[in-house]
Amino acid sequence: MHELCETEIDTAAKKRKHLRHISLSGTGIILYALWDILKMVTSMMTGGVEEVDLDLLDENEAMIAILYSFLFWIILAVLTVIHLIIGYKAIKFGKGLSHKSGFLIPATILGIITLGGMPLYFLHHTGNEFIDYSVAAFIMDLIMLVIVFDMTVSTIRVLKIDKMSKEQG
Repeated sequence: MHELCETEIDTAAKKRKHLRHISLSGTGIILYALWDILKMVTSMMTGGVEEVDLDLLDENEAMIAILYSFLFWIILAVLTVIHLIIGYKAIKFGKGLSHKSGFLIPATILGIITLGGMPLYFLHHTGNEFIDYSVAAFIMDLIMLVIVFDMTVSTIRVLKIDKMSKEQG
């Protein structure tokens, strides 16, 4: 009986540790969303995104340029909202305020998209400032992948602990 109590205490401690990791990962994903916004805005301000003088374009080209710009900002807004939702739901799960782990699917998809986009940082360089920027962005994306991986592993472990607890009693 004494062993059983120690096992239960050990299991509870592991669950608390994993829940803390999930909550911290959620905060990290929210901070990454803010980094993403900062990265896009500074990229536009420093010339990483080509500026188009609409006066030099004909009407059709100008409309296409405006549409591209509009789509860029819509995609950035959607990705930011997705990051915020994933982070918020992970924090709620980690604090025990929710038992839904559905945030894992979109987090995994974002992780895959992030991984797929990482080689793009090193394709085109026009100067040292862009190399510095690319390395910084690459490192931040790598950190994002670690956060998503840790959150996924911790959530799976919490779900396994919960399943074992239900089966035992």
